[in-house]
Amino acid sequence: MSPTAELDLQWWYENIENKSKPILQGNLSCTLNTDASLQGWGAVFRGQSSGGCWARDEAHHCPELKAAYLGLTSFCPISGINVLLVPYPCANCC
Repeated sequence: MSPTAELDLQWWYENIENKSKPILQGNLSCTLNTDASLQGWGAVFRGQSSGGCWARDEAHHCPELKAAYLGLTSFCPISGINVLLVPYPCANCC
């Protein structure tokens, strides 16, 4: 993932609760499905999966957003494409 993309994700991580308008730039190229629980996270991209367990204190701070970030970084390098992020609906979202 490019440094610019990482900075953008960091900005959203820090500001997600204050923003309410959807963002979309260009046509979508592919889909990334993510899911998170208090135990861990998972992501599926183009038929490949990735996931892991949270550290003891990690799951209590926006696990769905962290799952999206980790899913994107797991399938690096992703450049020049627009990804539709589809988080699995859950009760633990921040």
